[in-house]
Amino acid sequence: MNWRAILLLMAMSACCVGAADDDSFIVKSWTSADGLPQNTVTAIAQTQDGYLWVGTRGGLARFDGIRFVHFGLAEGLKGLHVRSLVDDGKGGLWIATMGGGLSHLHDGVITTQTTADGLVTNDLLCLARDGADGLWIGTDQGLQHLENNKFKQVGESEGVRGRVGAMAMTPSDGLWIRVQNLGLVHVHQERCEVVEPLPSSRGLSASSLLADRDGALWVGMTPHVMLRRKDGKWTEFNQANGVPYLAPFCMAAGNSGEVWLGGYDDGLHVMKDGVVRPVPGTDKETRSLFVMPDGTVWVGTDAKGLFRLTRGKVRSYVLADESMGGGVNSLVEEPDGTFWVSTYGTGLYHGSLGHLNGVMNGDQPVGGNLMRTALRMRDGTIFFAGDQILVRKAPNSEVLETTVISDIPRALCEGGDGSLFMGTNAGELKRLEGRVFHTVEKGKFPHSIQGLVRGRNDSMWLATRAGLFHWSAGQVKRWTTQEGLPTDILTCLHLDADDTLWIGTGGGGLAWLENGRFYSVDARQGLGGNVMSQLLEDEQGHLWLGGYHGITRVKKDELKAVATGKARTLHPLLLSKSHGMMSFECSGGYAPAGLRSASGVLHFAAGRSIIAINPRDWNVETEPPKVMIEGVRVGGKPVTTRGGSLTLPPGTLDLEIEYTAFHFAAPEGVHFRHRLAEDRHWEEDMGVRSIRYSDLPAGDYVFEVTAANPDLRWQPATARLQITMQPHLWETGVFRLLLVGLLVASGSQWARWRLRSRRRQEIEELERLRERQRADEKFRLALESSPNAIVLAKEDGRIVLVNEQTEKWFGHTREELAGREMCTLIPDWPHAASETKAMNTGRERFGRRKDGTLFPV
Repeated sequence: MNWRAILLLMAMSACCVGAADDDSFIVKSWTSADGLPQNTVTAIAQTQDGYLWVGTRGGLARFDGIRFVHFGLAEGLKGLHVRSLVDDGKGGLWIATMGGGLSHLHDGVITTQTTADGLVTNDLLCLARDGADGLWIGTDQGLQHLENNKFKQVGESEGVRGRVGAMAMTPSDGLWIRVQNLGLVHVHQERCEVVEPLPSSRGLSASSLLADRDGALWVGMTPHVMLRRKDGKWTEFNQANGVPYLAPFCMAAGNSGEVWLGGYDDGLHVMKDGVVRPVPGTDKETRSLFVMPDGTVWVGTDAKGLFRLTRGKVRSYVLADESMGGGVNSLVEEPDGTFWVSTYGTGLYHGSLGHLNGVMNGDQPVGGNLMRTALRMRDGTIFFAGDQILVRKAPNSEVLETTVISDIPRALCEGGDGSLFMGTNAGELKRLEGRVFHTVEKGKFPHSIQGLVRGRNDSMWLATRAGLFHWSAGQVKRWTTQEGLPTDILTCLHLDADDTLWIGTGGGGLAWLENGRFYSVDARQGLGGNVMSQLLEDEQGHLWLGGYHGITRVKKDELKAVATGKARTLHPLLLSKSHGMMSFECSGGYAPAGLRSASGVLHFAAGRSIIAINPRDWNVETEPPKVMIEGVRVGGKPVTTRGGSLTLPPGTLDLEIEYTAFHFAAPEGVHFRHRLAEDRHWEEDMGVRSIRYSDLPAGDYVFEVTAANPDLRWQPATARLQITMQPHLWETGVFRLLLVGLLVASGSQWARWRLRSRRRQEIEELERLRERQRADEKFRLALESSPNAIVLAKEDGRIVLVNEQTEKWFGHTREELAGREMCTLIPDWPHAASETKAMNTGRERFGRRKDGTLFPV
């Protein structure tokens, strides 16, 4: 075999890999199709109980991160066009509307004041709190102040008679307002003074005002100017700082000193350290902004609904040019912190993860396009293996040596003596001796070698599609399902410091060999997926699993407790889009596919991208979410509870309790547990926010519910509801005494048996109803979280149900599709049930969007 030395060449080209910078955000949106009253979001606020309130041109909505609850004319508003929302500091909400005056919401009840109560007009534009009890009101006809339920006109003698379109209350200077035809006005002790901040701003039009968290005043002006007043001094920011042409229509203060800017046509921007930069992902017409204490940013748009921006903990580095194809298979780290990445389709890359360059020999990738795996040895030598090619890089060298081999490699591993072992696609275990690979003694196995790790005494563990093998100095031992494996299809291996061998499978979940015995868990115990492709362990001893379901973190102690029956279910951390996951399927079939870097960061190969996770980001304990009972329904109708208690009449058959908890950055990951009495076990649900009880026996109950974030730190304080189920006459003590006398006289054995049988049936029916409820909710969550378009139809081809992806692909709302025929989406869909077999002919089919365009499906 001839080795060929090639000088390491790297070229910046279409082979570049990039990732979003540290200020990138994960964006999610909601529209009227998701429950918003209307798609123009004009105001956003949060009340002390934790709810987010969203004002639109079609009414007000309460939002817990999952569900919208509408408040409109029927609930007490006099106008639906909401212009401003302000928390009253006492658990309530002030609501300014166009045409409907001023409303106040407290404990779910809305009261409204109009011109009949002293307002100068019912067209209100903006609000600002004045201390504990006062309220400033900007209207179409000047400025008013509300205190002790009395309205007072302010500034009329100083010319403040026009449209007051914006206001901000600063702790040092008091109130600032923007008045049409006057400009910026300072209000002090109910006296109004027009202010020209700087000579350079004279003649410019102020559009928005903000008091930031440091007490500074910000003024947005057109064109290209923003002003800040701090400690009595004005500072100008202009085009040189990146300020867009049109002044921001709305502003919000961030948690790290940044200022968020929203414009009519310029979209969303953020200013930090004096520099303004655009933030993509929302809409160019921004109408309202709100930043939560946890840094979650909410953006209201002119016609595109509500957007949420959160910072992701997951970093994704994606191949820039999709046309080049290729998938990441393996990566290694150099001591200087740079990486080598092998891909199947575009060859080798080198550099920092945010700036990887293709490794070229002229215009061809070094070693070719089809590189499968890579490994860094303890002495610093790096090997890259591809289809019938091996590339070697010596320590501290810039030369890559290539040689042709006769194999298609799938796994590389360093032996105890520093030699290189290779598992091949043909199922052979080979060792590199000098510059030639030789099959080891008894090194032929019945299937390709998917995983390879070093065991004790220079032995090797092999994962194949025909079971688990242990090779040691020519001695081979095999384990299959007969010895306790959940499946013979094995995909990856990890041997921990305790000599426990962890085994990823292709359909059987996660297995492990400990003290000569196999254990396993799968999706039935809450694992999240049954197909594993990568196994990594962090510095804290947690396992991170990459597979078709994405990436999951599990605790070893919890895995062992479930496998041995000491616990019923797992509580894994499932990474999702809310964490920054751009790809949900991790690559597999090669080893090593993942990498724990010297800094402890975990790296997973995921299709055309590399996913980087710092486990320390998930070790910070977060405050468990606050939980509250939202409402109670009896027979499907809402009922009012008094003082946290509820009394139900005899014969009540259907009781539903709705509850919620607030974790707006990732509400889908909130866990709930509930029970009906202190002596009962907690029942856990993820995502389900209601529980239904059917035909409760007479008696007194205490319903409790609490919540936890994905880290499963449960909120110690529970939301409680005292429930009294009144008995029927025949369930009262007096009636029972009479019945006992009759039974004694007539023989009570049969009646007693009958009563016990009935109670047992009631309990069984209650459990069945709960199970159906949980199953329905889990089906709905699975349907809506699927990345594919899913359509459920009757036998006659009429559509019953679609998910969110179907709406995005085809452009129809689910309301438009309900009851329509499948040919609305697939033009050549068969009309008769007997013709559906023709759908499997293999020919390409096309879907038709709402606008009539066709696309392959």
